[in-house]
Amino acid sequence: MKINFSYVLVLSFTWMLTASTCDKDCNDSVGTYKFVIPVSISPTTDTIRIGDTLTIVSVFENEVLDRTSMKTYLLDSFLFFPVTNLFKIDSLETSIAPLDLFDYFIDENKFDYSIASFSDGSKSLTGSNYAYDGNTYSLVFKLIPRQIGTFFLQHGCSIDLIDQNFPGYCERNGMKAVTLLNENDGNNLYLLEDSPDPHFSEWILAKPKQRFYDLGGYAFVVVE
Repeated sequence: MKINFSYVLVLSFTWMLTASTCDKDCNDSVGTYKFVIPVSISPTTDTIRIGDTLTIVSVFENEVLDRTSMKTYLLDSFLFFPVTNLFKIDSLETSIAPLDLFDYFIDENKFDYSIASFSDGSKSLTGSNYAYDGNTYSLVFKLIPRQIGTFFLQHGCSIDLIDQNFPGYCERNGMKAVTLLNENDGNNLYLLEDSPDPHFSEWILAKPKQRFYDLGGYAFVVVE
């Protein structure tokens, strides 16, 4: 078979160009991007009363820290897919939809965030993105309990659900979001110890960093 050397040269040049582009973007690649999403919940006390207000705030600029490389990357018009889950953890007969035990308030003119119901009866607060003004991402909402109990809240983002990239992106890497909630200052992790459900009292506590803190875990008690 006669080899077309011009064709081979074109292919070789194309490969080298592609490789150099990938190498340029991947020079500092050290693994999965883990973008840090700051969140705060107030009040920070471990116990609140029926009718008290929990305020959840997440505001951050579009230069977002990657915890893997400790570098920041420009995430412009990025889809974060925020989600908030709530669990009642003081009984094995846990309500499958503890969000029904809370009143929920959000500025619907500013934020696309609402309760989604699933086929198993569970519910989550979800949205496609934060509000974005070209520089800053934001999401603010409030929860007001109507029933006593011990609850476990998680707030995070599912950025790995869709194919996205950004300046400096290395396609060899995956990406995920990790939540930095109240600077990881306790967040009442100890309240999970008394849960009769081993998912909370054993499984999560076996790896609290990955299964509680990085997923925006926060536990609290509601009293009358």
